[in-house]
Amino acid sequence: MARSPLFVVADGMGGAQAGEVASLTAIQAFQAGLPEGAPEEAIERTIAAANRNIHDQAHADSSLAGMGTTITV
Repeated sequence: MARSPLFVVADGMGGAQAGEVASLTAIQAFQAGLPEGAPEEAIERTIAAANRNIHDQAHADSSLAGMGTTITV
């Protein structure tokens, strides 16, 4: 995702573990922009929310178990 001044790259880990789902979920967390506050803290909160969403999806659907992604903002 690229929306100046914010650029986000997420690279899913391992196709067999649904890395593409994890990376898409991480990117979607940033689509609305950052919440109010210091940019560093807002990025941390957004990544934490993405992590919770990824974890919840993997817990709810066994075919997604073990998925993960890297993220650079």
